[in-house]
Amino acid sequence: MIWLKGPCYVEEERKRKVILQFFKTITTVGIYARFSFSVIQLVLLVFVARQYLGGIVWKSFILFNI
Repeated sequence: MIWLKGPCYVEEERKRKVILQFFKTITTVGIYARFSFSVIQLVLLVFVARQYLGGIVWKSFILFNI
């Protein structure tokens, strides 16, 4: 037996898809935000390390870690 989808069922499916898309978008934005925040922290750490360690110590640190 084939059941026909009524307007209420179609509307519920549409709402469900919109809610799922919303949560997918929020999750994706959160992942990108966390990644970019980590990159910004790393850049700031390198900048501060260069300022406080000085040129000679910083250059030797780079040479020994490459």
